[in-house]
Amino acid sequence: MNAARRVLALILIGGIAYALKPLVLPDQAENAVISAGAAVDPQRAFDAAAAAEKRWQEFRAGRAAEPPDPREIDRLDRDLGEIPLDWPRAEEAVALMQRLRAERPAIDKAYSAVLKAQRERTKAEVEKRLLGQRRDYARNAESSFLNDGQDAYISVEGEDLRTLRIRYVLVGRPFVFRFENDQKLRERLRDMGFT
Repeated sequence: MNAARRVLALILIGGIAYALKPLVLPDQAENAVISAGAAVDPQRAFDAAAAAEKRWQEFRAGRAAEPPDPREIDRLDRDLGEIPLDWPRAEEAVALMQRLRAERPAIDKAYSAVLKAQRERTKAEVEKRLLGQRRDYARNAESSFLNDGQDAYISVEGEDLRTLRIRYVLVGRPFVFRFENDQKLRERLRDMGFT
């Protein structure tokens, strides 16, 4: 059993050498902790890593909406690395840590794809809301002109209704100048997505 622990310690030391503070030599491995960080509850660290692995497997099988966060995998890797070598399930923890490390590139790729899809959904929802605002703006602006006794037709057109068309018999240079130079109006139209 001591030989197995020493081999296990060498594997762990080689696998997470970047995280080691004090170097643990094979003859010290029996009572060693992998890194010198804060004390970690071995069972809690193991259970959390096993749950993350299960979420990853469920995501790959199409039964989960999101893969685990890669930052969570990093934290779990550090926590597993702090498990004492004399813990009864230390060998399982090492195997779990190696599996998570092997899957890390795929987890990163899947997580990035999920984030990209979420951003695209959010962008589509915002665009749909702005499309309605542009229609409402044209309808309200036309009503406002008519309420003031001015004969105007205001509509939105073009791709995604981004063009505001104003047909007004009394359009002249002062009207166009005022319309183009009204900073608040320009900002409001730009915020609604008009081009």
